[in-house]
Amino acid sequence: MRVTVICNRRMRQVAVLLIAVLAAAVAAVTAAHAEAASRNCGTVVFTANTEDGAGNIKVTGTTCRKARRVVQSIAPLSVTRGPYDHRALGFACHGTLHDKYLPIVHWRCTRGRALITFQRG
Repeated sequence: MRVTVICNRRMRQVAVLLIAVLAAAVAAVTAAHAEAASRNCGTVVFTANTEDGAGNIKVTGTTCRKARRVVQSIAPLSVTRGPYDHRALGFACHGTLHDKYLPIVHWRCTRGRALITFQRG
């Protein structure tokens, strides 16, 4: 009876350790994949020779070309007056105005698992 209890306890300890190792491995692979799948797509200029544009464009699950088209579609929207909700190419976009020093709108556009983020100032 005593041997069975010790074996069961030892098996539980090994099982817990194995689960912890597997969970850490899955987390590392998932983080590496998410980082690899995210791309920086640069900037889009709306008006030549001005600061009117969007920058820090990042995408996950879509192309930079499509992201630039979505970003370009918000060009007519006002930075200070909005609106800050927009739809383009199947993406639902929402902007948040931050105007502590200069007005900047942080945009987040989603379509399923695809994500586009950028800033417009």
